[in-house]
This record gives sequence, structure tokens and C-alpha cells, in this order.
Amino acid sequence: MTNKGKGIKGTSVLSRLIASLFALACLFPAAYILALSFVKRWEALQMLPAEWHTAHWFAALHDAVLLRSIGVSVVISCGVALVSTVVGFATSRFIAQRPIVAQRECLMLLAYAPFAMSPVIFSTLAHVVFIKLGLASTVAGVLLAQTMFGCALAVIILSSFWNEHVFALEQLARTLGAGQREVWMRVLMPQARGFLFLTLVQTFLLSWFQYGLTLIIGGGAVQTLPLLVYSAINEANPYYAAVSASILMLPALTMMALNKRLLVQR
Repeated sequence: MTNKGKGIKGTSVLSRLIASLFALACLFPAAYILALSFVKRWEALQMLPAEWHTAHWFAALHDAVLLRSIGVSVVISCGVALVSTVVGFATSRFIAQRPIVAQRECLMLLAYAPFAMSPVIFSTLAHVVFIKLGLASTVAGVLLAQTMFGCALAVIILSSFWNEHVFALEQLARTLGAGQREVWMRVLMPQARGFLFLTLVQTFLLSWFQYGLTLIIGGGAVQTLPLLVYSAINEANPYYAAVSASILMLPALTMMALNKRLLVQR
């Protein structure tokens, strides 16, 4: 084997080793949290737990507070994802249709505006407005606040979809007699299927893991799963927190796998 061939093989082995170490570093926290949820007794100075059991999961899945927080998180996250994707799709199309480049750039800059400050600062400043609207400490208020960030993220993601080819297909469909509904349902949405799925996933996860915004706007009355995890940690209940955190990670890992599969297919 030539020196060049040996060098390429060595580089390939090194790249795989680095990739494996990186994957291990990323998966270790999730694996540790999942393992902790099955621990019965873990004494000091022991590398591994002395006993394992499923009692923590059995108790948690029969806990009304946990089940209610899961339901609230699912409702809010699904609502944020659906509304943000629909609004973001229409808004990104409106921005892409602006004939002047400066207009498009200015409108896209506004889409990034919600991320110029942290959700905690935004919710603190906006809390008074939500109180006056009667939306503070309500699920509707939390959903509205999170949707502001979700719509901005959706516009940023979906702005990459619109190009001259898409607009040409839309114009062709209209020339052939397609109405507004047919253009959206049979031309634009099938073409944007991958982008729409990605937007749904990202906006769902944005809402699913949201803590500060939910805590301040919800006022503690809207108990989502992230709030329950932090509450268990503050109460020094690591095993209950591990079960809650494992449930919290499940949608993220599932959607990441689906998203990766979609990208590979594309």
C-alpha cells in the first residue's frame, strides 16, 4: 500500500473514532438519565447502582400530576407547531414575493427579532400585557407567547423553500386553470412537504422544552413537563426527576430519528 493510501486510511479511522467519541458524549447524558430512573439504591463510592427496579416508573405513570403535565405539554406544543407552521408558510411566501430585495431583507430581519432577547426577558416585559388581556396564568396565554417565537422560527426555516422554480410551478398551475385552493393543496404543499415536516418538528421541540416563558407567563398555574422536571430537582428527588426527564427526551429523540430518516431519503 502506498503512503498516500495509508494516509487516507488513517484519516478515515481517525474520523470514525472522533465521530464515535462525539456520539458517545452526546448520548451519555440521555443514557445516564434513563439508567437513573431505574435505580433503587446507589450507595456512595459505588461505580454502579446496587439495585435496580421499575417502581419509579410505575409510580410516576400513575401520578396524576405527571400525567396532567404531559397532557398540557402535548396540547401546547402541538398547538404551537401547527399554528406556527401554517402562519410561517404563508408569511414566508409573502416575504419571498416582495419585488425589492431591501424589503425582503427588512422583513426577514423582523423574523429574527424575537430571538434578539431571551424568552425570560421577553416574558418578563410582556407579562403586564398578558395580565391586562386576561391571558396570564392560562394555557391560552402560554400558547400565544410560545407561538410568537414559533412563528418567527417557522418563517426562518421556510424562507429557504421559496425560489424561482417554486414560483414558476405556481404560475404554470394558474395558467392551466388551477384555483387558489388547488395551487396551495396540489402544488405548493406537496413541494414543501419536507420543509413543513422540519418546521413542525422544530417548532414542536421549541415549545416542548420551553421553561422560562412558560414559568413567567403561566405563573406556575400552567404546569408543563419541563417545569415538573425542575420542580423535582429542586425537591431533591433525582429518581422522579429522571423519570420525568426521560419522558421529556422521548419526543425529541423520536423526532430527531424521523428527521434524519427524511433527510437521508431526500
